Amino acid sequence: MKKALTISLTVLLVGIGLVIISCGGGGGGSSSPPAWVHPADANDYISFITSRVEGAQVVMNSGGDAILVWGQSDTNFGSTINYVRVYMSERDGATGTWTHPADINDYISPDGLNCGGGSCFPTSAIDDSGNAIVAWSQNSQAYTAWIFISERDGATGNWTHPSNMNDYLTTITGLNSPSAAIGGGGDAIIAWSEAATLNTSLVYFTQRHGVAGTWSVPEDVFVDIPASPVITGVSGAAINDSGDAILMWLESSSGGSDTRAGWIFVSERDGASDVWTHPTVASDSIAVAGSGASDPRLAMAGNGEAIISWFENDGTDYQVYIAERDGTTGGWTWPADLTDKLSPSGSRAWFNRPAVNSGGEAVVIWRQLDNMGDEQIFMSERDGTGLWDNPVDLSDNISPDGFSVAEREVDIDDDGHAVIAWKQKVSASGTEALFFIERESSSAAWVFGTGIDDYISPVDGRWVSPPSLAVGGNGNAIVVWRQGDGYFTNERLYMSEKR
Repeated sequence: MKKALTISLTVLLVGIGLVIISCGGGGGGSSSPPAWVHPADANDYISFITSRVEGAQVVMNSGGDAILVWGQSDTNFGSTINYVRVYMSERDGATGTWTHPADINDYISPDGLNCGGGSCFPTSAIDDSGNAIVAWSQNSQAYTAWIFISERDGATGNWTHPSNMNDYLTTITGLNSPSAAIGGGGDAIIAWSEAATLNTSLVYFTQRHGVAGTWSVPEDVFVDIPASPVITGVSGAAINDSGDAILMWLESSSGGSDTRAGWIFVSERDGASDVWTHPTVASDSIAVAGSGASDPRLAMAGNGEAIISWFENDGTDYQVYIAERDGTTGGWTWPADLTDKLSPSGSRAWFNRPAVNSGGEAVVIWRQLDNMGDEQIFMSERDGTGLWDNPVDLSDNISPDGFSVAEREVDIDDDGHAVIAWKQKVSASGTEALFFIERESSSAAWVFGTGIDDYISPVDGRWVSPPSLAVGGNGNAIVVWRQGDGYFTNERLYMSEKR
């Protein structure tokens, strides 16, 4: 059903430099129809050659303004004196031009020890006025990890970065990478988790009201669950244009993607009253069976439409479930029981990602074993009337058959322009490539690749790491990923862009 339309996304020829797809519509900075530009070859990266890239994330607003952040060592990876720094690139939506760091010394994090303790995953958020924040965890000289932020005023475009290691957001440590969200008017939230005692970790959050607002004293949220040790992970924070906010997290005894014990909790802030409602007991978990859930993911649109997706065991296999928030009423619709799922029965479904727009359209993707035993990407779609179109069986995958997939992401804008990207093996030896499919608008059909050779990453790469993608207004879209050439030190940052 999902593969009814099959059109080549690329004309991928070894030795040809530039790959462009003509797609129609209007793009920022140009009167010509927006078109995809993919990396010409393995040397067409945007990071620095001196060291490997760690985490990377891209976000974009409806005007095409974009922020790209990543972590990278400031010297050669093999050096005894090297620290992982936070780097940032900016895209101007009006012209479509990027401003990248001038050199390896042009980072935004303060001089000190490693961002993220050596695993640097900075996060960013931007609203439609251009207000933006970047947040990360960074070690102090005492090897405690503090949360740092950079802030941009959308009216002026000016950034305020930390001036030194004493210019941190809070003295509460944050060893885990934070989550960041920003809404209309510059309201923002940053959330993270940190150990409170030997066997318990808490979720902390701080909030800012408006661009000129000050960040609040961090608050902690925690629910006593029948498990020990209790490991928490912040799975998402979101704010809409009215100031309604959602904070979602997972508490588990395993700490991983294991479904033996996992409770998903949701806190909500009413934008009109500025009052938070927090869960208090384990039975407040939104998991269908109460516990046993994993990998909760949150998406929220500017009008308050929201989707939370996760996976848990239905008694036979892991399956994908969702909760839906109505943007008008703020009310939630929860799964009726363990049979009320998106994924088809018959195999394990897990590691999901949601996206939703203000028109009520939504897309949820996940990994699931097909009839041949390969993990594939499956997709469910919701139209503006609230009706879901789910996969009919285990052959109704959207990724090409033949080899297993891994990391995946999805995004959708208010015009219904949607992009899904994932990595997938392309050979028995384990060589990986990056794939994507696209729907240009609410009324358009999905455009699928022709097969396992129809990918967008350079052909001379050997593996790819998790993609990040953002879809903005006027046909804009960006996909970024890390890719190596077979050596741990040579992982670079690549970008495909439609504008």
